[in-house]
Amino acid sequence: MLGVERADENFIGNLTFESITNQVINENYSMVSGKQLSLQNYANEITITFVKFSKKLSLIFRAYNDGIAFRYYFPETSNNNYTVRGEHTRVKLASSAGKAWMQPYDVVPYYEKRINEYNIGQDSPSEAGWAFPALFNTNNYWVLVSESDVSRNNYVSHINRYVGSGDYKIDAPIQGDFKPNITNSATSTLPWALPWRVLIIGKSPSTIIESNLVNHLATSLSNTTDTSWIKSGVGLWSWWSDLGSPTNYQRQREYIKAADSLGLKHIVVDGTWEVMGETNFRNLISFGDSLGVSVWNWYDAGGLCEQTFGSDCNLMRDRNRRRAEFAKIHEWGVVGIKLDFFMSDKQEFIKLYFDILEDAAEFKLLVLMHGCTIPQGWQRRFPNLLSSEAVEGNEMLLFREEFRYDSPHHNVNIAFTRNVIGSIDFTPGVLSTDRVFHNTTTAHELALLSVFETGFTTLADRYQSYLQLPAIAKDIIGTMPVAWDETKFIEGIPDNYIVLARRKGDTWYVSGINGKSTSRSVTILPTFLQTGNYQKQMLIDGADARQVNVSQENFQSNGQIPITMLPYGGFTVVLKTSCPNELNLVQGINATTIPYTAQTIQASNIVGSSANAVYSANKFIQLNAGFSAQMGSVFKAEIGGCTN
Repeated sequence: MLGVERADENFIGNLTFESITNQVINENYSMVSGKQLSLQNYANEITITFVKFSKKLSLIFRAYNDGIAFRYYFPETSNNNYTVRGEHTRVKLASSAGKAWMQPYDVVPYYEKRINEYNIGQDSPSEAGWAFPALFNTNNYWVLVSESDVSRNNYVSHINRYVGSGDYKIDAPIQGDFKPNITNSATSTLPWALPWRVLIIGKSPSTIIESNLVNHLATSLSNTTDTSWIKSGVGLWSWWSDLGSPTNYQRQREYIKAADSLGLKHIVVDGTWEVMGETNFRNLISFGDSLGVSVWNWYDAGGLCEQTFGSDCNLMRDRNRRRAEFAKIHEWGVVGIKLDFFMSDKQEFIKLYFDILEDAAEFKLLVLMHGCTIPQGWQRRFPNLLSSEAVEGNEMLLFREEFRYDSPHHNVNIAFTRNVIGSIDFTPGVLSTDRVFHNTTTAHELALLSVFETGFTTLADRYQSYLQLPAIAKDIIGTMPVAWDETKFIEGIPDNYIVLARRKGDTWYVSGINGKSTSRSVTILPTFLQTGNYQKQMLIDGADARQVNVSQENFQSNGQIPITMLPYGGFTVVLKTSCPNELNLVQGINATTIPYTAQTIQASNIVGSSANAVYSANKFIQLNAGFSAQMGSVFKAEIGGCTN
């Protein structure tokens, strides 16, 4: 069932068909962060326009190989304001039998409830309904439902309730959230595009997890925008292990030194950093600069507007003051900001997201969001937005006792649901147990660094926990990518376990986590590898939950990797290409073929005296007859990162 309710007209029934148009969407674009950076948006689109009492409504549908999407669009032109009160969209599943993995929607939407398994049609534990995204398995199909391209003239929606016969109704934000005085409707001039309703559909979870449909549907960044300044990575964060530490200059210096020792390039100084004082904070930034470690700081976005954390909660909501603050900290050398406590899906706060992200980009500030809404493809429009929380993450180990026991299966479900639609700031890596007990093993927590996709990884535990790890484990952490060229689902079942493989350049990171209280054995057949030799680093569960075993050895691409995860355990395997022994070039040779791993580059020219020539390929470089290098010239062949 479709339909949208505008204050001046109800576009639900009695519509008259006016026209239909078709087009093919075919564009290539790049992301700065995400599960895959180089993407093709290819779809068939159809637009059907209706009229009701001279007022028009268009329905735009897109069909992709991995799903479908549609949006409401008001095509007329008017400078008057129009208001959408809600819609009558229902997602109808083919059957009312099956399973769902969903998060109850909160009256105060910060998306920090557990993602659990339910029967289709089961009532939500929350009277507010269900949050996006929602994953269903019915009639041997997997379906993930969410939305994309929410703009400043819209609100974020959710699933209000189950209405029977496999139907779930989509609705506007709850009026009575923390800001009941702000309307939950949306207002705009015309033309006006409402958000895309997205359904990713496949016969395997691989279709869901590997999909980039939410990004395909989002508004693109201008091709002329400079993103070269966006530098991300893994960072340390002292707040989780020591709530008072953001005020302590010496303590933050320790974290900078530890980050440098681990090969990390960032620290995040959380709320109350202002108590440290400007002089100390600027000295901290200078100290970080001397070691190549960047500093981030925290701000209250004003959703709660409580000065609990020593910050001015109205600062971000006042444009002039916000821009002055951004200009100031940019001049100091701050590279990124962590924004917290949005706490509303209403249009007024969507405008605030856009205002902050636009201003932050102007002042070259990277952004993490907490206490926020779910991803809407905004990372395509705002590449400085590296990650969003919108999840019950490791912070909750401090505050919810039940989370300490049932987080493992929740972590598995995150990979099948929330992380599908965008980067996630889960704050992984809680290794210690003296502060709070937790069921996840050390290998499970470290596996989250690559199981979860995020444009910036914030490690939660005290730095000593990482410095005490074996050298191979520290190397894996210090070189962990935060933007991927390729992502593959290997195997898994929601609520149980998951194994993923992610590629950065020629290196693959294969990781898995176990959500159950019994051991889980898997055998990885790395069919995704190019033929060749690899160096294999392994980080797996040890004799007990707090121990890890590490190893490093050579590996052939046709080999197998058997692994047993402890209850609530995990693993990380890093596969790096090794340089082939046959990469030997002799000056003056006229024809040689060197096999290796993907593309071919052919060289037939003569490298003249005092000239330089570089040929690079993933697979092999073929030097045809006629190739030669004169005396004084320089010839360099680069294959899979190996040179000669």
